[in-house]
Amino acid sequence: MKILVTGGAGFIGGHVALYLADKSFHVTVLDNFERSSDYIINRLKKFNNIDIVREDLRYSDRIKDLLKNFDIIVHAAAYIDVEESMKDPWSYIHNNYYTTKNITDHLNKRQKIIYLSSAAVYGEPEKIPVKEDDEKRPISPYGLSKLLGEKTIVYNSICRGYRYVIFRLFNVYGIGQNRSYAGVITIFIDRVIKGLPPIIYGDGLNIRDFIHVEDVAEAVYMAVEREDFSGIYNLGSGTGVSIKDLAQMIIDISGRKDLKPIYTRPRPGDIRFSVADITRISEKLRFKPRKDLYEGLTSLYYHVRKTYIDQNSRP
Repeated sequence: MKILVTGGAGFIGGHVALYLADKSFHVTVLDNFERSSDYIINRLKKFNNIDIVREDLRYSDRIKDLLKNFDIIVHAAAYIDVEESMKDPWSYIHNNYYTTKNITDHLNKRQKIIYLSSAAVYGEPEKIPVKEDDEKRPISPYGLSKLLGEKTIVYNSICRGYRYVIFRLFNVYGIGQNRSYAGVITIFIDRVIKGLPPIIYGDGLNIRDFIHVEDVAEAVYMAVEREDFSGIYNLGSGTGVSIKDLAQMIIDISGRKDLKPIYTRPRPGDIRFSVADITRISEKLRFKPRKDLYEGLTSLYYHVRKTYIDQNSRP
């Protein structure tokens, strides 16, 4: 089985590619390297069963030839910064939607696409945990771009006959995030390691559902293994934590009891409450996240701390 991972030099796509390669699949990573992760790239190069191709799917005239030899396409390539999308909405629609359209326009009935969408498609849910069939009302161009991608995949599957799996990812964290587009956990950890307090936008009572990137990679692997598996699924932990409590957990792990979070104005596009109902994926795929949040935060904190010490101890 031949697998293509778009955005495979980035944080989530890279971990998916590494996980699949470790399971002995032959994986091709396709990325334009615009927002790649050095950590991920260095790890990808260590695998003999990973090929790396530099290509921009927004503009390529080789898409049909690039896709035709693959059985499964894991589509992880995307811009992912909500705040940035509010400032430059067209870039997000162009990159996220048109890339997805360009791919699905060239798939055939023997192929399967696994699309890494986002919980941002829901916008501000009326109730939590949010279910897959709940109303989709994205409040950011990023969320809209992912929803348009979903609609395109579903529609084109009717026309072209390919199979699809759509995973709506909640807040993914782990090692290897690009510092310029890191999530709240990585940003908090970076500041605490430098002796600076976490900065919280708003009152800190926003609720998020955090899932470790290795759990995401495992879910994708399970979807690859199950030929009959298809549909739309939330992919989160199913447990919510407030941003205020998250900051305190990281401070506790660091031992820096002297640090107190700084509160500032809320950011446009930030969702107040976001927690996944994972009943569907638990029943249909028998998937259950393995990584406890505190365990994941602790391992990530000490990895980032070691990297920081190593970098600052060089002559």
